[in-house]
Amino acid sequence: MSPIDEAGGTPNPERFLEKKEPGYDEWLFEKVTRTLQRVADKSTPLYDHADAMASLKARVAAKHARNRA
Repeated sequence: MSPIDEAGGTPNPERFLEKKEPGYDEWLFEKVTRTLQRVADKSTPLYDHADAMASLKARVAAKHARNRA
């Protein structure tokens, strides 16, 4: 099987970018700008990648547990 055939079910990110909602670019720019400003002001904490991933994994697991209940 060729790599192209194997990737048949893989989403193509370019297809998602073609159908952006109006105002998406502005929203994203503002969100990133606010986040970078909070980091510069030290008003938001920065986490080590491993700690951030562990926290995210725990939050997702807790959400799934609530949804199953």
